[in-house]
Amino acid sequence: MAKRCGLKLRQAFTRKARNARKEAARLMHTGGHKQGMRWIRKMRAWLGRLIRDIRRKIEGKPGFEAAFNVALLRAERILGQKPGDKNKLYAFHAPEVECIQCPAVDAQHR
Repeated sequence: MAKRCGLKLRQAFTRKARNARKEAARLMHTGGHKQGMRWIRKMRAWLGRLIRDIRRKIEGKPGFEAAFNVALLRAERILGQKPGDKNKLYAFHAPEVECIQCPAVDAQHR
């Protein structure tokens, strides 16, 4: 989005994030939960840096602030959510997506 608006960022993390997501998913699937969580922590740090950089660059520019408002709110929501939170954001592009749990699993966690 920053590239489309002509906003020059310090670092974009596009390739790094794509590879990190694949690596985290691979590790979580094969039993390397601790290593997968390490990649997720890195991605959260990158997201925080990206949010701060964009906030600095668009400060005082109402056109950019309006364009980035929804995206930044969703990114901050993702950054701030914890594993036990309710109303998590599961998909950045589709905020209406919800988690579907098996009733038996849900009853065990109560």
